[in-house]
Amino acid sequence: MRSNKVWLIATPLFAFAAGWWIAHRGSPDQINLRASAAKVIAAACPLMIEPAHGYATVFEEQSAIRYVFSIRNSSTMPIKIDSIRPTCSCTVVNIEGDVVPAQGSIQFTAVYNVLGQLGELPKRLIQIITNHADCKQLSCEIGGFRQQRFTIEPQRVDFGILQQGNAPTKRVTISAHGRDMHLIPEMLVGTNSKLQASVISHTHDELGRESIELSVGISGSAQIGELDARLFIPRKENDGVGPSVYVHANIVGPVQLMPPIVFFGNINNEDLRSCTAKLVATSKDENDSIRVLRFEDLPNGVTGAVSIEYPDTIRMTLNPVECMVSGDFEDVATIVCELNGKEYALSVPIRGRVANNRRVKTDD
Repeated sequence: MRSNKVWLIATPLFAFAAGWWIAHRGSPDQINLRASAAKVIAAACPLMIEPAHGYATVFEEQSAIRYVFSIRNSSTMPIKIDSIRPTCSCTVVNIEGDVVPAQGSIQFTAVYNVLGQLGELPKRLIQIITNHADCKQLSCEIGGFRQQRFTIEPQRVDFGILQQGNAPTKRVTISAHGRDMHLIPEMLVGTNSKLQASVISHTHDELGRESIELSVGISGSAQIGELDARLFIPRKENDGVGPSVYVHANIVGPVQLMPPIVFFGNINNEDLRSCTAKLVATSKDENDSIRVLRFEDLPNGVTGAVSIEYPDTIRMTLNPVECMVSGDFEDVATIVCELNGKEYALSVPIRGRVANNRRVKTDD
C-alpha cells in the first residue's frame, strides 16, 4: 500500500517535469530540426579560414610571431573582402588581394608583436568583413607561448657609482632551459672594450642543459662617465642567438662634466636652439686648474661643431642639415680635460630625437 502511495505522488511530478522540458527546450523532433537548421545556416557561408586558430611557441629573442592563413571560397562566384582588421594594435595584417576567386583561395599574414611578454600570450582576433550575405563577418584567432631560452641571474649587472681606478667584479649565472644550446663562453664578446669577464664554470646536467657562471667586471682604466654595455655569450654557428648580460656603471673621478648626459630634445627646423648644448668641466676643489683640451667624438649619423668658450666650457652645436637619422639617437662622445697638468678622458652620453628627416636650413 505504501509503494502505491509513493507511485501516485511521483507520477504527477514526472509528468510536470516532462511537460516543462518540452515547453522550454522542445520535443526531440524539434531539437533535431533546430540543429539541422543551424547546420544549413553554417553551410550557407562558402568562405572558410584555414587554420581557424593560429598558435606558435617562440623563444624570447623572437619579438614577433608571423602567422599565415588562407581564405577558401567554395562557391561559383567571387567574393569581395571589404576589410580585414585585427582587434589589437599589436597585430599587423596584410592580405594579398581583396577578392577571393570562385573555387579558389587567397592568403593573408598576421604579425603579432610579443615584445615584453613571456609565457602564455593573450589571444587576439582578426575580423574579416565581406560582401556575401551569408557570411558578412568571419574571424580567426591567434595566440602562442613565448618562453625564455636562458635564465640570467642577475639580468642587469649594475656597479652603481664607481670610483675610477677601482675594478670590482660580480658573479652572473646563466642557465639554459633546453638541451644542446652549444654555448661558447670562452668567446665572450663585449660592446665596450673596458668590460672584463672570465668563465668560472661551465657544466651540463643529466639532461644536457648547460649552466655557466661568469665573473664580470670593469677595467680600472675605464673613462669617467656613464658606462652602458652588453656582454654576449655566442653559440655554435647556426644554433641561434646566445644570451647577453647588461652592465652599467657611473664612473666618477677628480673631473666631472655638467650635465653628465647631453640631451638635445626634438631637433627640428622651428627651434634651432634644440641643437645646442653647453658642458662645463668641474672638480671638487675650486683652486684646481682645469681646462678642456679637445673633443674627440660626435654621435654617429650626426655632425656639428664644438667650440671651447672658456677654459673649462665647451659648446656643442649639432648641424640639423646633416641630421639624416630619424627618431631617437644615442651615442657616447669623449671629451679630454686637463686637471692640474694631468689629462683625463671623460665619456658623455649624447641623446636626442630628430623630429623629422626633412633637411633644415641654417643661417650662413
